[in-house]
Amino acid sequence: MGVDHGPNTPTLIIIDFKSQLTFSFNISEETTVDDYVSIVESTVKGQAHLIYRSRHGQDNQSNEFVQELNSDSFISDVLHEEEQVILVFHYTGWCAACTYVWPQLSSLGTHLKTRNITLVKLTRINNQYNDLPRCHSPSFYPSIALYQKGRKHLPIWYPSDHVINSENLLVFLSEVDGVRKEEEELESLNAREEWDSVGWSLWEKAEQEKAGLEETNQKLNRQIQELRSKIEECKQVGGGEREKREGDLDAFSLLGQVDGFVGQLLSEKGDREK
Repeated sequence: MGVDHGPNTPTLIIIDFKSQLTFSFNISEETTVDDYVSIVESTVKGQAHLIYRSRHGQDNQSNEFVQELNSDSFISDVLHEEEQVILVFHYTGWCAACTYVWPQLSSLGTHLKTRNITLVKLTRINNQYNDLPRCHSPSFYPSIALYQKGRKHLPIWYPSDHVINSENLLVFLSEVDGVRKEEEELESLNAREEWDSVGWSLWEKAEQEKAGLEETNQKLNRQIQELRSKIEECKQVGGGEREKREGDLDAFSLLGQVDGFVGQLLSEKGDREK
C-alpha cells in the first residue's frame, strides 16, 4: 500500500501481489484513519471496486491470425486460457516502432497456419487504452510476452536486444516445449508422407520387374522341356547293335552339350530371380 502524489488529487494505491491487481482510491486531507482502515478491510474482503480502463484501440486491426485484446479479454483469453500458448504484442498508438512489428506478427500467423500449428495463439493489446496487472505490463514499447500452458502467471519477455521479425519470433516460440514438440510431430508426419510416396513408387517398380521375371522364367522352362524331349529322342537312335552304339555315342555327345546349355539357362534363371 502506498500513496501516489499526482498533479491533482493524491491516490491511495493498494497492490494485491497474489493477483497482481492494483486498486486506487482518491484521498484528501479530510481522509481519516478510520477511512484508511475501512479501505484496507474492503480490499482484503474482496469488496473493493477495481477501476481500470478496458477498450480496444482506435486502430483495431484484428485479422484471422492475430486477436485484438482489451483488459477484460486479456484476463479471460490469456491468463485463464489453459489449452494454448499465448503470444501477446504490447503496443501504443504513439509508438512508431510498433507499426513495424504488426506486419511481422501477421507474417508469423501466416506461417503457423500454413504449418497447421494450432497450439499457439497470437494476440495484441493497446496499452494506451488498457490497464493490466503490473507484472504483465511492459516497461517499454514495443514489447512481446509469451505465456506458457500451466504458467500463465509468469510471462516470458522477448529479449529487448533482439530484432523483432517473424524469423526471430519463430525461434522464440520454438523454445517452448509444447510448440517444439508439435513442430517435430508435423515434420515427422511430413517425412512419413514423403516416404510413403517414394515407397509406393518402389513397390510399383518391383511389381513390374516381378511380372517380367515370371514371364522370362516361363519361357526358360519351355526351352528346357523342349531340350529334354530331344535328349529322349536321341537315346532311341539306331536299329542294330552297332548303329545303336554309334547312335548312343552321338546321343550322349549331344546330351552333354545340351546339359551344358541347360545348366547355363538355369544359371541365368537364378541370376534373374536374384
